[in-house]
Amino acid sequence: PRARSVEPDTAAKAARKNASWLEDAAVRLLCVLSLDRFGDYVGDGVVAPVRETGAQALGAGLLPLPPKAVEAVVGCILVLLRRPEWEVRHSALLALRYVLAARDALAPRLLPAALPAATSALDDKDDDVRGAAAEALLPAARHLPTHGDFPPLLAGLWGLLGRLDDPDLLTSPSNVPVMRLVSALYALPATRSTPPKGPGSTLRDVVPSLFPFAAHPIASVRLAVWQTLGQLMHGGDRGASDWVDDVAATAMRVSFQATLLEEDAETAAAASAAWRDLCHVASAGAVAAAVDKHVESWCALAATAADTRPDAQLLCVVSLSGGGGSDTITGADDRAPTSTSEWVVTTTGRLRAVEALSQLAKVLCAPGAAGELPISDAAAKLEAQVTRLLREGSATRRLTGSFLLASWLDAIPEGAPKPPLAAPGARLGELLAATDPAYPSAPSPAPYAEVASLVARVKRESAGLLRAAADNNVKPTTAEVPSPAADGFGAAHAATLAAAIPTGPAGLESARAALLASATRLKAEEARLHGSALAAGGGGPPGGLAKRGRG
Repeated sequence: PRARSVEPDTAAKAARKNASWLEDAAVRLLCVLSLDRFGDYVGDGVVAPVRETGAQALGAGLLPLPPKAVEAVVGCILVLLRRPEWEVRHSALLALRYVLAARDALAPRLLPAALPAATSALDDKDDDVRGAAAEALLPAARHLPTHGDFPPLLAGLWGLLGRLDDPDLLTSPSNVPVMRLVSALYALPATRSTPPKGPGSTLRDVVPSLFPFAAHPIASVRLAVWQTLGQLMHGGDRGASDWVDDVAATAMRVSFQATLLEEDAETAAAASAAWRDLCHVASAGAVAAAVDKHVESWCALAATAADTRPDAQLLCVVSLSGGGGSDTITGADDRAPTSTSEWVVTTTGRLRAVEALSQLAKVLCAPGAAGELPISDAAAKLEAQVTRLLREGSATRRLTGSFLLASWLDAIPEGAPKPPLAAPGARLGELLAATDPAYPSAPSPAPYAEVASLVARVKRESAGLLRAAADNNVKPTTAEVPSPAADGFGAAHAATLAAAIPTGPAGLESARAALLASATRLKAEEARLHGSALAAGGGGPPGGLAKRGRG
């Protein structure tokens, strides 16, 4: 077919019609955003499918439009942001988010009007609006530090996290986008050189605002805490970030606690990474001071039996006073802003905690550190805690002490002298020499603490068998029968007692069967615990001891 001629202005007419249609669509989408009121609370915050879809369509529709048209749409969005209805303000911030994401190159032209409005929205009375305000600025984060209103934005973000006199803010899901925005901003070198506006707003002043959220009921908020703290320390060298030393003690307490007790794997990994960063960035003196003050409680928490709640007195809960100062209290304090009653220690958490404690060797045993008295004292105190764990009558504590000793020796930097470890080494030899699972602390007759209740049950049932025999006039076949009241009475003695009682009536046989079942269970549990303790002390996972150290 013959080619048809096209008028020279056909393409221009099509472009104008296309732009006209997109502008008309943008107006209609703005109407939808201003009128929609539907919100679904199926998650931590509101889900607004109509407003979210409309905002996405608006951002996509603005892609081919000229800058003036985009600025006009943003102007309309900012008008909606001043409406009294929270749903309309929420819609406006969703639209702003997708416009900034779609037209990133225009952000420098749009932010002079949009940034002050979004900063004001961070102080909105509605939680979902505050969260949407932080999310709206995320796509343009790299442009924000060059803006004149950037310091007030930083002050608003930190101020929102620090206003914990309002209980609703502590449990607010809007804390997630706020901390994501803080994390994204501090990933930029320009942000680190720009302090928030106002007195008392340096990093050493505002970073403690993060710590109360480490106990937040929403896992994504807890994850954001450690990601934000890690980002703030990212790229720092030891001694380069002075503010880290000021918060190191509290930060290490809270991060160690999260490493041990966190049930969400991703959050636990982020907390562990934050602990490693603290050990790397904080000065050796600050780390040694934290160890000297808190290592006893850290070791006690790590040695808590699996699937049990730790001692609330050892837990650290951070709240912020109305004046902005930090207040560190225990989990047993009535002023604690969150309950610690459901926090449980797991075996996986214990191994993470032991690994975290072993990271201290890179600081306390680094070449040249041995000559500094505070650092040497901290290392000696940690060694004393390992020895104390090995002396405990609990298999769990002995396991923890053995694992910690092995991991500690593995983590000592290459070229640093190995500590002699005379005290824990001697105690370890005593433990390995105790080969009878029923007497793990020989010559003491005490059993493992974990089976104390089972031993008491075997003693009760043994006494019950003797009473049943006496009631039925059944006498033991031997004159020397083990006494259930004697120290050291265990599974073997119970079996001897059961064998010494002749067969009798049904009641007697029922008591014998119950005793033998309990004695069998006790023997198996003692063997399991003792085998684990010996394996840990002799070179079991997570590392062997035989080839480590000189002690």
